Amino acid sequence: MKIHNLTVNGIKEPLGYSFEYLTFSWDISARNLSRDTLFTVEISKDPSFNTLIISEKTKNLFNKLSINPNFLQPRTRYYWKVSLGDVSASSFFETGKMSENWKANWISYENDAISCVRFYKTLSLPSKKVRNARLYGLGLGLYEVSIDDKKVGNEFLAPGYHSYDLFLQYQTYDVTDYLKTGSEISFLVGNGWYRGRFVFDGGFENLYGDKQKVIAELHIDYEDGSHEVILTDSSWKVENSLVQENSIYDGEVIDYAKDILPLHCIELTDTKSLLQERIDPPIKLLEELRPKIFYDKANQLILDFGQELSGWLCGEIPAGKTEVVFQFGELLQKGVFYNENLRTAKQTVKILNTKEKVDFRPHFTYFGFRYVKVEGLLPNEAEKLVARVIQTDMEDTFEFTSSHSKLNQLMSNIKWSQKDNFVSIPTDCPQRDERMGWTGDIAIFSNTASYNMETRAFLAHYLKNLRLEQQKLNGKIPFLYLILKLLLLMELIHF
Repeated sequence: MKIHNLTVNGIKEPLGYSFEYLTFSWDISARNLSRDTLFTVEISKDPSFNTLIISEKTKNLFNKLSINPNFLQPRTRYYWKVSLGDVSASSFFETGKMSENWKANWISYENDAISCVRFYKTLSLPSKKVRNARLYGLGLGLYEVSIDDKKVGNEFLAPGYHSYDLFLQYQTYDVTDYLKTGSEISFLVGNGWYRGRFVFDGGFENLYGDKQKVIAELHIDYEDGSHEVILTDSSWKVENSLVQENSIYDGEVIDYAKDILPLHCIELTDTKSLLQERIDPPIKLLEELRPKIFYDKANQLILDFGQELSGWLCGEIPAGKTEVVFQFGELLQKGVFYNENLRTAKQTVKILNTKEKVDFRPHFTYFGFRYVKVEGLLPNEAEKLVARVIQTDMEDTFEFTSSHSKLNQLMSNIKWSQKDNFVSIPTDCPQRDERMGWTGDIAIFSNTASYNMETRAFLAHYLKNLRLEQQKLNGKIPFLYLILKLLLLMELIHF
């Protein structure tokens, strides 16, 4: 017998998540195991489980145990183990700040709003060994954290899309192995859904705010028992970045010859009361696809990745390129690249002024595509490009194969459609100027989605947003997920 696939609230080893409830789940590989067999679940702060906080039994019928989370303390790692006889498996989960007050303040910049900025601070750490370090932080619109120019973690498009005016979910990062004396920590922050163009028919800008902002606390525990907290405040620095433009719909422009200029960092008095631990799984890179390269009937250089996907293009661009342009589309129309179905969405990446060879990737956008039209590269130069598939991180829970090729293709199409449209929120499409959460779509598809993948945390995040907006709409369930701000801007509701 084997016990495996241990999760808490549908997440493996959740770090800094919301634990308003606690449900421990696991899978077993065993034959002829009685449904009344009792499994033991133990919880401890000690990885050796010498001192137990909780020890409870549950029947094999359920393969899960729900308990009251009232014993949880802020910023604490808990170990848990499920066992039957001498067979056991263990895992952990870790709380975030919970009810702790935020000592950090929001920071922004005084200058006119620009598309992408970098907040940073050089750390003056003592020369003693770090036992563990956690970064609790959030950047709005979308952000990436780096320490000494190395990206922290493998999450993208953080913090995802949610009702920014009703709650703000921050992320927790284990940065223990990143820190050293003189390290520089930075937040690269773009537009995203927060302040970039969003909603069909041209859309709105600055839906939730007109400038990027960051809040963060870096908690460091040293081996000698001391503790240090580094906060966002006006001592941080801020500057523009090589990312000249970024938009969920329109793409990204990266100019490698752009002058990097300092901006004036300021502390904000914005409320911190909306900050909460995250609910949803991160958006991650799933796989890489390599293209077939050819010229279409209009003599345009085309990359064909053989599969509709959500993600982006990345790879090596040679030195000496003034402008390289990538346009993303779903199909060829009569043998020619076609993207008019995107309406106003540009789905374009531009790479400008590569004085030396660069490895590029977009930061704050994603596309729905199979084909990429390339300008500014030769076919042999385009061979070093790959597509990266992104999706909210959810484990596959269903596999299907049959002797019927068309049935196999149908099941593949269903799975890929789910992957393409489960990027932070359940959307209607991954490509045009929409990508919005129509509640009717997911209401119909949610059962199939949950059969295909582990959707508990993803759908819990969806339902929390829906509930918060429903409360503002006198109990009415909106036809469009995250519609509240749109209705306010259109003056269709008032409160």
